[in-house]
Amino acid sequence: MRTKIRLNNMHLYGYHGVNNNKKITIRQFEIDIKSFVELTNSIKIDNIDTTTDHSALYDKVVKALSSNRYDLIDSLAT
Repeated sequence: MRTKIRLNNMHLYGYHGVNNNKKITIRQFEIDIKSFVELTNSIKIDNIDTTTDHSALYDKVVKALSSNRYDLIDSLAT
């Protein structure tokens, strides 16, 4: 069973945009993530060690936003 996991309304900060002003001024971004994961086995055995770590997904998003600078938000989203 594929299960949808959402992380909504994450408020993170970064330096992204085409204009020079946006590149030097930290801005707040609101991010929503939707992920589909296979959780059939995890649900059957009800074991936290076999499921998806939501905090690890959140950490990946934070790292992507804060470790790079993008001109296009579309590039950041990929």
